[in-house]
Amino acid sequence: MSYIALYRKYRPITFDDVVEQEVVVETLKNAVIYNRIAHAYLFCGSRGTGKTSLAKIFARSINCKKTIKGNPCNVCEPCKGILSAKNLDVLEIDAASNNGVDNIREIREEVFYTPSESKYKVYIIDEVHMLSAGAFNALLKTLEEPPSHVVFILATTEAHKIPATILSRCQRFDFKRISVDGMVKKLLHIGKDHHVDIHPDGAKVIAKLAEGGLRDAISILDQCMDQDAKTLSVEEVISKVGMVDNHFVVKIADGIINNDVPTILQMVEELMDSGKEEKHFISGLVMYFRDLLVLKLTGDDEKLSYPLYEDMIQMKNFVNSLDERLLIAMVKELTLFEQNLKWVNHSRVNLEIVLIKLCKREFSDDLDALKERVFELEKRIRDSSFIENAKQRNYFLEENKKPSAFTPINEGSKSLEISAEITLPKIPLSNKKSSLSLKPVDIWEEVINETKFMGRMVLYSNLLDSKAYFKEENLVIVFPLNPVNKIAISKVEHIEVLERIFLEKCNRVVTVKVPEKNEEELASKGDESPSFIKAKDIAENANIPFNIIDD
Repeated sequence: MSYIALYRKYRPITFDDVVEQEVVVETLKNAVIYNRIAHAYLFCGSRGTGKTSLAKIFARSINCKKTIKGNPCNVCEPCKGILSAKNLDVLEIDAASNNGVDNIREIREEVFYTPSESKYKVYIIDEVHMLSAGAFNALLKTLEEPPSHVVFILATTEAHKIPATILSRCQRFDFKRISVDGMVKKLLHIGKDHHVDIHPDGAKVIAKLAEGGLRDAISILDQCMDQDAKTLSVEEVISKVGMVDNHFVVKIADGIINNDVPTILQMVEELMDSGKEEKHFISGLVMYFRDLLVLKLTGDDEKLSYPLYEDMIQMKNFVNSLDERLLIAMVKELTLFEQNLKWVNHSRVNLEIVLIKLCKREFSDDLDALKERVFELEKRIRDSSFIENAKQRNYFLEENKKPSAFTPINEGSKSLEISAEITLPKIPLSNKKSSLSLKPVDIWEEVINETKFMGRMVLYSNLLDSKAYFKEENLVIVFPLNPVNKIAISKVEHIEVLERIFLEKCNRVVTVKVPEKNEEELASKGDESPSFIKAKDIAENANIPFNIIDD
């Protein structure tokens, strides 16, 4: 006899064989025991959770001549006929390839014929969400009022695609994903039947890879078990399913975290030489950084997706050196690359680029990159040692104490302007010159351009025509005579951005304040523009009377 795949060999044949679908199993068994058979059922759930298997078990149970506590006996003629697919009263239809109106019309014509050798005629329509809109409409009336000898069992992995008119005519059962522990128990049982000693951690790796689908887990086990092998180790599982070794992933992660580009490039070359697929490697790296994030947020190593991390101390060191925002950005970057990998021509080059970008903390999502940069600045500001060091770097501040002046809009008359003040802290004098001696007023154009680079276009546009200079110990920002500019700059988020830019550019902690004084109050202070002072000096030197006429 030809070889039978394990997932077919271990397909459940009674309700008691079904793994972890207790609610559905109990309801269907009671329906059989008390003869409360509905005309239509809808089984929903992800792949490999037992939808089709339970549909076949239920079909045999309602047609079985001697059920045992709701279970089919599997020895009577109807049961044996359904098991061997020779019973014409139980039809399994694949809606993916039979999704047209004509296919449903054939069913509508057949339902009126009574079963030939069974009590019920059962239609199992798999992947029913693949039916066309016309096919659903054709099925609707028959599904609502079928003959008493007909039962419909619809199975789908995407229940949201089924019309509400169909849903309302069915009893719906939602199948949950199979737990890792439940799959491990089943895999170890299968190994015992085949006299293969499966390492529990190896079974756990398989269960994790299956992602809740028991059929997938059994198929992976079938792939891993050799014909004459008596044991199945963790290393054999990892090798046979094409996974990248955990040590390799950890070494790559270490290179990313420590910005070790040469090591990254060397590891990528080893990956290519080993013949492993980039998809498997990226998937493993995504899950590793995901586990770092989970460990960072919960501290619970039981919630990790990969159960066999040998060096938990190293993982915890990684966690302590990284912020959760950075981990989220890294996971998103790797996931985006994994999604686009099938469209990439030069996969090695693109893989190297994305890993180098992670080393440099550069991400494709500009918004996330900006958030990360702002967070780093905030972290530096909160760092008391950084503030203390900045205060200890003394520089000569007195040179900034020059007479204040306002640049008028119209130099021919004494004009008024709106200003925002930035209060600078008093810092001790120093004879040592450094980059901190750079006056903030000298880099004002750089500050404005930095707001544009950060994407703060509202702030940038309102600062375009502005000027900045020192007024005693304050930095004054002068705007054209336009109250809109003052309103925009007065917003808290804009003030914070300016403070952070000054901190980054010249390591000076400043406080931005927008004065509430109006133009008349500023004018009453006797502030004079450079042009006004120059004209006054010229007049005095020439002994010419100088009067101010305010129009």
